[in-house]
Amino acid sequence: CRFFKDKAKLIELPCSIGDIVYTVAYQNVYEAELICIRPFIFKDYVEFRGNVIITFEDPFYHDGRPLEQELFVVFGKDTFLNKEEAEKKLEEMK
Repeated sequence: CRFFKDKAKLIELPCSIGDIVYTVAYQNVYEAELICIRPFIFKDYVEFRGNVIITFEDPFYHDGRPLEQELFVVFGKDTFLNKEEAEKKLEEMK
């Protein structure tokens, strides 16, 4: 088949842009929107890094106004596809 692609040259992303992931930051687990994902290919493994946006209460204002912050993340180290894994990581860090 002329459309066949060598599967050894394909990288499957763990999720899609716009998906909700869980990020450990500031000693909490935050629900975050994925806005960028990049695979880094090493000799023995592939690591996924990206950017997320988290929303939380602004600690300097008491009117409940939310603050959005963009963070650089590494999947499996500070960002996870499910909340349970993120909470487990947070417990390990304490």
